[in-house]
Amino acid sequence: MAGTHEPVAVLGIGAMGHGMAASALRAGIPTIVWNRRLEATRDLAELGAEVAGTAADAARRAAIVVTMVTDADAVLSVARDQGMLAALAPGAIWVQMSTIGVAGIDRVAAMAGGERPDAMLLDAPVSGSKDPAGRRGRGRNAAEAGEQHLAGIRGRSGRHVRGSCSPAGS
Repeated sequence: MAGTHEPVAVLGIGAMGHGMAASALRAGIPTIVWNRRLEATRDLAELGAEVAGTAADAARRAAIVVTMVTDADAVLSVARDQGMLAALAPGAIWVQMSTIGVAGIDRVAAMAGGERPDAMLLDAPVSGSKDPAGRRGRGRNAAEAGEQHLAGIRGRSGRHVRGSCSPAGS
């Protein structure tokens, strides 16, 4: 049912972010993508993704924003320096999926809570990697923490949702 989902933005189109964006597109979810290197988004555009010129532009147009970048410093840079955090609509959901450790998510949560208490942060770090054999649905796991009522958000495009949410960083 294309057109019945709110748009999702995926910021960071490496192996993992690319797979997430492609999965969202296959599920019929309107998807906006952004990456520091524009060429990483080209094939997703061919699949129907909208390509944003900036992280802020992507965040401004989406109800749910996923960050999937290399480390905590990159997350903070995308959020603050690239304008993603300021561009979030009130009530938007930021799903931070980069694996950045407890100290990293503590920094991110402090920034988000201090600057955007009207937006919701969901800490959902991914472990694993893109499956080298190319089998879909294998090789990635996400641990979700954040607002309790967001526990099932991954069910829109993920295969399995288990457990309940706890505070960010736990």
